[in-house]
Amino acid sequence: MLVNEGAVFDIAFFDINMPILGGVEALRQVRAARIDMPIVALTASAKDELQGFLDAGFTDVLTKPLQRNLCRTILAQHGHTLPPEEPKSASSESKPRAAAAAAAPPSLMLAATAAAAEASPAAPPRGLQPQHEALRGRHILYAEDSIPSQMIVRRMLERAEVRCTVVDNGEAAVHAALHASQPFDCILMDCNMPILDGRASQK
Repeated sequence: MLVNEGAVFDIAFFDINMPILGGVEALRQVRAARIDMPIVALTASAKDELQGFLDAGFTDVLTKPLQRNLCRTILAQHGHTLPPEEPKSASSESKPRAAAAAAAPPSLMLAATAAAAEASPAAPPRGLQPQHEALRGRHILYAEDSIPSQMIVRRMLERAEVRCTVVDNGEAAVHAALHASQPFDCILMDCNMPILDGRASQK
């Protein structure tokens, strides 16, 4: 559907073990078609196998059985505004939260904590908040060699109406900063990049 029919989605969830075409091979075909969108792997694999799915190009990984708070976190990270959940008693939510933390891959451990805070009825809806109004119209240079990270940050900034120029190494970042027609309002730079790392680039 994504490749042959040109369907457009904001985010996709691929089960790793599917008939006819598995999740990893489906991901490869989507990426080969140069489709730039977040794709999350769904798997029942052991925790020590999860990094392999991230290395294959998945944006993130969710382990089965799926946990509500982790699903909400993934959707919120990609700009989907979700209504706050109804508050639960401490005893009813302590076990699911502990199970989610145990099952979650390292990349989602911090996100699970954020999702728990989001469940509070006092939490504001996701999206461009008043304190972020100053970001609108700004131009940011983002230096990052990880394609999944580029996708996530670019999408977040664009939703906040921030112009984002992305480069994939420190040398390109230096060139972009020195030859920009107007100075960037901010530069976000990964410390570990090929050719020239972030520390050397900022010097």
